[in-house]
Amino acid sequence: LDGLDRVQVAARPRPVVVLAPAGRRSPPAAPVGGWRDSVWNDENHNGVRDQGELGVAGVTITLFDQSGEAVGRSTTDDAGRFRFDGLGAGAYSISASNLPQGMTFTEAGVGVDRTVDSDANPITGRTPLVAVTPGDDMKMLDVGVHSGDAVSNANAATAEVLFPVPLPPAPKGPDGVQSLLTVLVLALVAMIATSILIGLTRPRRRIRV
Repeated sequence: LDGLDRVQVAARPRPVVVLAPAGRRSPPAAPVGGWRDSVWNDENHNGVRDQGELGVAGVTITLFDQSGEAVGRSTTDDAGRFRFDGLGAGAYSISASNLPQGMTFTEAGVGVDRTVDSDANPITGRTPLVAVTPGDDMKMLDVGVHSGDAVSNANAATAEVLFPVPLPPAPKGPDGVQSLLTVLVLALVAMIATSILIGLTRPRRRIRV
């Protein structure tokens, strides 16, 4: 363009497109933990889950976080099992309730094998807090219950040591049947009466003047 100033035309920037590599996906979600275990019938009341002791169905299991807030609830199946999934990292405890009629909690923390003992407080039915980390599938805390109609092997063994022979019948009450006190009194009276009779039957010596 002769006689005219040249005008510079700025080129427009081209859009930049970033292509992701083929097959690449969004970052995976953070892994979570789980808790599964069971409620079992401690038939011999020894605080340990022995072979053959079965699970208890229909027990309500409540999950608590470390602040004591209920964050989940489950019910045991026919085998006594319960499960909680999708737990974030933290400390949790469980509590068992709605036990079958006539059942109560067994003794906790018996023995050294933590996988076969009961972990629930015998009064409250609640376990201590345990830590769950991402990726855990914890199976460590369970609950033992019993119906109260059996005697533990430990107690039976103690009874055999303390009482190896049958005990004599206990004295009966004063309702027309002799009591221990009555026997002692009668024995004392008989001894006194015998002494008096012996004294009366002895010949007396005559005193000469």
